[in-house]
Amino acid sequence: MTALQVPESANSQLKNADRFMPKYHRLKRILREKIAELKADEMLPSESELCHAHNVSRTTVRKALSELVQERLVYTVQGKGTFVAPKKLRSTWVQETGGLYADMTERGFKVQMRVLDVSVISAEENIRQELMLGEGEKVVKLIRLRFIDDKPFDIVTNYMPVRLFPGLEKEDFASTSLYTILRNKYDVHFDRGVRMVEAGACTAEEARLLQIKPNSPLLIMYSTMYNDKGVAFEHGIVHQRSDAAQVVINVIPS
Repeated sequence: MTALQVPESANSQLKNADRFMPKYHRLKRILREKIAELKADEMLPSESELCHAHNVSRTTVRKALSELVQERLVYTVQGKGTFVAPKKLRSTWVQETGGLYADMTERGFKVQMRVLDVSVISAEENIRQELMLGEGEKVVKLIRLRFIDDKPFDIVTNYMPVRLFPGLEKEDFASTSLYTILRNKYDVHFDRGVRMVEAGACTAEEARLLQIKPNSPLLIMYSTMYNDKGVAFEHGIVHQRSDAAQVVINVIPS
């Protein structure tokens, strides 16, 4: 018996609900209600089981499942079946200055970080503009792969002016969040930030690190943070799995 139990009243549901709605759409609605009750990675009934239970054709079943896959509510494994997709994690990117580590840990998720690179470099032009730096000024460049509950979630690259944070490159970024270090050791007082989100496709290397297929869609987020004196102290670029994340934008009255 599969995880998704088909109710005996399923056929009557298909007959009575919205008669003029296409059969695949009615079936999809029933499946969506059941999927909401299941856990991630639980298997749905086979195509033949759904055909028999709902008295519909295999074409109807495949159309309904295909749209559920597009909506990322389910995923298929060749030769095995269709499974409930993991729920997306919500990242709050407005009015929060604690960073992803604080956001996720407060909500009960386990966050782990793997440092891919930490170095002191001369800032490129776009970084100088974001951080309002002079030509030739150096920054600490930090690249980390972040995991949520043991699954790769995003790749984050941060740039911080060396003149503001001497010795920052020597810190242990694998066990402590960047913002915690900036607050506790460098007495940074966060004031505001500007963030921008766009869609993009991952490279082969990003796909390898995030354990997804090359050219998979990503959420790419750019942020610049300012202290209470109006000085830009950090610029970040996040490449986040779009199959695992949603961005929440809070709207406040003007």
